Amino acid sequence: MASSDLLKEFGFKEEKAEQTMESEPTKTGYPKPINAYRFVFEAFNLSIEETYFWLLNHLRIDLGFPEVAKVVDVFSGSVTSTFWGQIQQRLGIQQDRVATYLKYISDMVKALFQIVREIKVIDERLDYYEKSYKGEESSEVVLKGYWVDLVEGGIKNPASVYGLSREVGFAILPDLFFSTKPMKSDNIDKYVDGLKYNRKVREVLKRKLKQYLTWKEHTYKELKTRRSFTIKYLKQHYNTIRMYMNWIKPYLFYVRRLSGKTDAHLTPDVVSAFETAILDLEFIAKKPVGKDVYACILAHFHYTTKPSMEFVQPPDYQHKGPIHVGRVEVSLKAYAWTKQEFDNYLKMKEKEDLEILGDVDATLKEIFDALGDDLRNYLEEKGEKIEEKKEEKPKQPSVLDPFTSLFKGFGDIFSRKEVSKSKSVKKKGWEAEKVKESFEINELKKKATKTALSLMWLLYKNYKKSHGLLNW
Repeated sequence: MASSDLLKEFGFKEEKAEQTMESEPTKTGYPKPINAYRFVFEAFNLSIEETYFWLLNHLRIDLGFPEVAKVVDVFSGSVTSTFWGQIQQRLGIQQDRVATYLKYISDMVKALFQIVREIKVIDERLDYYEKSYKGEESSEVVLKGYWVDLVEGGIKNPASVYGLSREVGFAILPDLFFSTKPMKSDNIDKYVDGLKYNRKVREVLKRKLKQYLTWKEHTYKELKTRRSFTIKYLKQHYNTIRMYMNWIKPYLFYVRRLSGKTDAHLTPDVVSAFETAILDLEFIAKKPVGKDVYACILAHFHYTTKPSMEFVQPPDYQHKGPIHVGRVEVSLKAYAWTKQEFDNYLKMKEKEDLEILGDVDATLKEIFDALGDDLRNYLEEKGEKIEEKKEEKPKQPSVLDPFTSLFKGFGDIFSRKEVSKSKSVKKKGWEAEKVKESFEINELKKKATKTALSLMWLLYKNYKKSHGLLNW
């Protein structure tokens, strides 16, 4: 049963069940129906599963309701019953699978942050390379510092730029090396030969510049290739997370269903020492009577049964399953709904029952919020389209706005009468269309009301007559 707030959110008025004269009407948690019937069938020596399927098939086949949607299917059993034990075995398998997938998702989300960080470091290094090729001297100095420290080993290596200046006596070498402007490796000889230093200094400078520029060209290509492969890996990693999330949803759904009612032990119908079980089933059937208007019948089944575990012999194999024997309480409610009202009811039941799946879907949103625009940009770079609503920026005023507004004002004065006439005509036409559409819907709802009431009465009467129950 839905809460009053949830019914109000989806535009439904709540049904109130009439009680005795001494008590006030109670809220049922269902939308207010046109009419409702209720009957109880109890048989401690017969299977009452037949009640559900008899009503379902009678609605589909005999009364012509082509579409039936199941909206509730929950159960619970006494903790000492064999039925509960068999369900717990199946529940344990589902829970183990959920725990495994959640661990995979957790590990991959951690790795996702590292991959994004790695791409950002590569982008930072590539920014120095690209600015250096454009002639920026500061970026060239940064790259030379990387080469001296990481490739040559800095001052600890006697053959490095700093090592030669300290150990061998080439004191001017670091200044000449770092003051060299960005150039191609083919221009080294021409540049160095034009310097007014001795031959040995020029020879060492040529060697160091050649080594550095060759390293620069090759590492630039390597970084670009590495960035491309890393972004492809990021996309694959992200899609794998989405795949695991899609896989885990059915398991979470079935875990929720197999868990049953958590407060069932509080009801007097379930006794721990007895073989007892309670089940709630609900479906809603709709029959079209016109354009987007339906006659709807909602059937709710509340079972209080003694499940009997028996061997069933299908055509190919034999398995042990429960047969429910006991009591079923059936509630039938009639509605005349539009397509939107019918869809709203299904959405309400889905929101009521599947909050846990919304938590899983929110994980991707939290990842985006934590990583900012970087993850989005990297994924879109490789063709992973991510839709996002963009806010429209307000239009900036122009210096010509006062003059254009003046001319527009003159135009409005002369055309106001014509515009007002056309708007009046359009408004009247629109209002006439809305009135006509509203009238058609009201007429169809009247027809749907008659259809729902008559067919629900037939359903109620035919079941009681076919099962030998008192009817009139």
